[in-house]
Amino acid sequence: EELVALAQRGARILILVGTLKTPEEVLLSEDIASRLGAAVFADITSGLRQRPSAVHCSDQLLISELLASHLLQLDAIVQLGGPMTSARHNGAVKAGAPLYVRVAPAPVRMDQD
Repeated sequence: EELVALAQRGARILILVGTLKTPEEVLLSEDIASRLGAAVFADITSGLRQRPSAVHCSDQLLISELLASHLLQLDAIVQLGGPMTSARHNGAVKAGAPLYVRVAPAPVRMDQD
């Protein structure tokens, strides 16, 4: 409910997508991003990196001065799929946002380190 309310207010939401196993999961993650009006930063294991919905070279953008931590102020981070391989994407999760939602394919703990 809180995530939907943020999206309706036009909040800054970032979706980080880790490992996806099926084309259906890829399409579902794009649908979620579209409904939330969120930017998609896709890990190389996601199957989304070359899709039009994903921000290309997002791991490189995270080290850019243009997106320094004081400029990239997020209201929510939604992490979809399995683990991510990008240390920069994992760093974005650690930097945090007031709301963090994790949707994983299995009920297992995913340590970012």
